[in-house]
Amino acid sequence: MKNSIPLIGMLLFAFCFMISITSDERSVAAQQQYTDVTPGNAHYESVQYLNELGVYEHKSGNTFAPNHAITRSEVVNILHALYGNSLEKKRVYKTETLADVSPADPHYYSTVWAYEVGIIDGNDGNFNGNNHLKRAQLAKILVQTFDLSGEDDHPFPDVKDDHWAFDYVSILYSNGVTTGHKGSFLPEKEVTNGQFASFVSRTMGVTEVEREEGIAEEKDVMEAAVRFVKGDVWVEKGERAFPAEEGMVIFPGDRIRTENESSANVLFGNGSKLTLGHDTEALLSTIKGEENNIQVDLVEGQLWNSVDTVETEGSYVIDTPSSTMEAKGTLFLVAADPVTGRTTLTVLDGIVSARDNRGDREDESNEERLIGMNERLRGEEPWEREPFDPEQFINDTHSDILAEAIRDVQQAAEEDRRRAEEQQNRYQQDRNRGDLLDALVQTERSDALHQIQQNVVAKNREKNRERELDDLLKERRYELIQEMERKARQSREELNKRKEEMIEQAKRDGIEEEDIDAAVDRIPDIPDASERKPNRPGGSRGSGGGSSGGGGSSGGSDPDPEPPESPHITGSTDGNHFYIQVEGMVSEAVLTLYDASDDSKIENAVLEGNRFIIPIDKKSYYVTQTVDGTESESSNIVVAEKEVKPPEAPIISGSADGDYFYITVERMEDGAELKIYDAKAEAELVADFDGQAYKVKADGTSYYVTQTVDGEESIASNIVVAEKEPDPIESPDKPVITGSVVGDQFVISIEGYDATAELHLHDASDDSTLDATEYIMLFPYEFMP
Repeated sequence: MKNSIPLIGMLLFAFCFMISITSDERSVAAQQQYTDVTPGNAHYESVQYLNELGVYEHKSGNTFAPNHAITRSEVVNILHALYGNSLEKKRVYKTETLADVSPADPHYYSTVWAYEVGIIDGNDGNFNGNNHLKRAQLAKILVQTFDLSGEDDHPFPDVKDDHWAFDYVSILYSNGVTTGHKGSFLPEKEVTNGQFASFVSRTMGVTEVEREEGIAEEKDVMEAAVRFVKGDVWVEKGERAFPAEEGMVIFPGDRIRTENESSANVLFGNGSKLTLGHDTEALLSTIKGEENNIQVDLVEGQLWNSVDTVETEGSYVIDTPSSTMEAKGTLFLVAADPVTGRTTLTVLDGIVSARDNRGDREDESNEERLIGMNERLRGEEPWEREPFDPEQFINDTHSDILAEAIRDVQQAAEEDRRRAEEQQNRYQQDRNRGDLLDALVQTERSDALHQIQQNVVAKNREKNRERELDDLLKERRYELIQEMERKARQSREELNKRKEEMIEQAKRDGIEEEDIDAAVDRIPDIPDASERKPNRPGGSRGSGGGSSGGGGSSGGSDPDPEPPESPHITGSTDGNHFYIQVEGMVSEAVLTLYDASDDSKIENAVLEGNRFIIPIDKKSYYVTQTVDGTESESSNIVVAEKEVKPPEAPIISGSADGDYFYITVERMEDGAELKIYDAKAEAELVADFDGQAYKVKADGTSYYVTQTVDGEESIASNIVVAEKEPDPIESPDKPVITGSVVGDQFVISIEGYDATAELHLHDASDDSTLDATEYIMLFPYEFMP
């Protein structure tokens, strides 16, 4: 169609003009509408309802095909869209049960999800996703998905009581989901897209299940998921056992089992965490969200518990064959002997109540016992509460749990320090004495937790297990021991200074000393177990190498002089030698280097100033200092090994190609092993890699990549988001203009432009845009000077 619009302007000299058009780049998102499902269709309302819930995103185009048979893959895709739990990250499952389902299958996640939660079973080890769904199969899937129950009878003669689907069809019939067709059920008849929509919609109406709540919330189930897996870990759901994977959803009744040298973490929706040691079996019997209740039945093995503060009406309970323990905001370890069932409880923070649960005892063992910070309850009878022994803890605790415990204690200490600062600041504003006293308690607790951590680390170091512990921390992407110790020392210095300031302020503000003492005494004193007396060759400490002999000692001798403070040492290497730097050295002190494995003195060790130079032999060493014949306690221990620096983080960039997104990795080191992570979930993923780029779906997921060289993993790369390329904006056609003189004015006529387009007038000599305000618009694009 030709349009001619006059533009009138005053011409003092000849102009040449050109016109360009800009289009509105905004796009309006609209819900998919299907042209073949109209209001007169029997399935119209059901299709519209499910469409509004977003379950048909796998369909493309505007055709629904209501009379076409639905495939099994389409069925699980719809159900997963409705009820896939929010904690389930997109991951590669390790199930080998469904041989014809692979990660390359577009329905992979929904299929294996449906298998794991018991909605489908497969046939002879295959899923047969392209096969059409039969009505008998539909009955089972609906009953399994919506957890339906009902009568065990129906009127359909074509599904007799010996038919495998008899019970499922009966349940559908008793719930009013199906009435059959002309007196029959037609179990082998294929289900159409429209029929499936109506069946699902009808069942949702019967059970009043809301998609927004999902299966977990509909059953008041707190979200819980596997967070870390090492080795062979199995999750038993009913009669099926599945290899545990990060992101796997855990429901009440699921049983988790670890094998030798294996461990796993379970993270609950309220922030609590459960760690299973090796050869451990536990049943998660209760995970209630609204009531904030968690109960775990420990059959055998060890469970480390990091319990977030439980509300007054909530509970966190561990049941063993012989005991029941309940905690409120605490860090504790429970161990159940696989043979006797005897339970040992170790509490590092908080309070845990414990009682014998066997029910056949009438003695005092049935009484509730409250076990507090830095205490242990022995499993032997009679039960006795005793102080926490860090060396015994090291000997009895599984290594993976030890790594979690050390890290969790540090986090708890830092959280208490943060709370103390908040309460002290609040006191400065409100002058509520309770805030200042609470800040004192939190400060004491933080310092005590740091001391507990220090005691465990020191005893672990004495056993030359620091490298082992660092490796376990590295697996979990936690800080290593030396960094934890550095932060703990710095934190404790700040805590002691803050404590003195608060006590002085409390006294100035008239708070009674007995109230101050009561606040400080609420937290038990934690003895320092990090120092030990090495067995020196040639005699006892302070004897100058001599021996008292068998003749006794002089009764009038002076008391032993105070030994100097133990030094602190750090290690470094230049690739050829290992250097032990000594800090805290007293003037005129004599330094001695020892082999920590057998406490033997290193003779002829090279000492330059305040550092020793030794070979890189992977042995453990400590140092003492002697002043006036009196030797100090031993320093901390260092291991003479090469410093392994992690590689640099790689750099990644991304580009989309249709439904896929390619993540190109740069700055890779030779021989590096790459890992790709979901940046939001911080979970490792499996994706196709061609040597230069990963291929993932363009679904909006954020990714980062690391590289590992010689067992050392780099920090994370930059993050890219796998998004599709935006649809290109189609440029409008170029308009055609003509000009003519009308009197003393020049008229420009335009052809071939979109009526909704915005027109711009340009000076062709310099491409500048003319200001339309210089013209008076009479009618669309008609101006007067």
